[in-house]
Amino acid sequence: MRMYKVIIIAILSVILILSGCEKDEVVPIAEEKTTNVEQTTSEAQVEQKEETTTIEVQAEQSKQEQQESTESTSTTNDSSDDSDTVVTTKEEPKEPTKESTAQKSTTESSTNQTITTEKEETVTNKTSITTQKTQTIAEKKITTNEQSSNQTETEKEKEQTATPPKKEAPKQTVTISIVGDQQKGTILSSTKVEMEEGNTVLDITTKILKQKGIPISVTGGGSGAYVEGIANLFEFDHGPLSGWTVKRNGAKLDRSSGAVQVKSGDSIQWIYTSDYEEDGK
Repeated sequence: MRMYKVIIIAILSVILILSGCEKDEVVPIAEEKTTNVEQTTSEAQVEQKEETTTIEVQAEQSKQEQQESTESTSTTNDSSDDSDTVVTTKEEPKEPTKESTAQKSTTESSTNQTITTEKEETVTNKTSITTQKTQTIAEKKITTNEQSSNQTETEKEKEQTATPPKKEAPKQTVTISIVGDQQKGTILSSTKVEMEEGNTVLDITTKILKQKGIPISVTGGGSGAYVEGIANLFEFDHGPLSGWTVKRNGAKLDRSSGAVQVKSGDSIQWIYTSDYEEDGK
């Protein structure tokens, strides 16, 4: 509609300019009549043209109004019956300018840089925290080890001070020797044997002979024990008065070897004799 109006106004302005120019020209009197006639005809034609253009414009306006009415009715039918028809004009999205995009890119890059720097700072902080933790753990271990070592040393010192080392008592020993007949000779040279309180001559003799692997034959037990043979040399092997005699500190025993106790430092001698009577004198 606006375009049509503009065109009509332009046409009318052109006609008016042309008509004004024709009036200014000097025309002879003979030709004035013809010019008047021509002006009237031209004016009539212009009026006809204006009328046709106005009719056409009105027709187009009526068509457009009909179209708008049909569109509005379709929109009202789609919407609720009570609501008024509202024509909403959508604003076309403005295209982003180059400057705005550049600004956005710079802001985004700056934000990304700040985020990365913050992440790096957090990572470094975490690593420093972990190193500090490991250092503290190592220090704690060292301190605990030192404390434990100090405690053990102090405990040892306390034990040493509280319980002085016991002096080992000298071992109680008895010297023993065994001499057989001419064939056997010395069965056991003088050797020291550890003794305990209450040990008898027979206890010491059997102990050393077992250690050396020398056989001994004993009858009876306790105070009635009697030694029959040593190293497979028995009584009566060299006559009816032959057998084993025993001395403690050089004195012949008048009792059984199982009844006489020994003391530390004593010497015991077993001797095989072929005659009790002669050795007893």
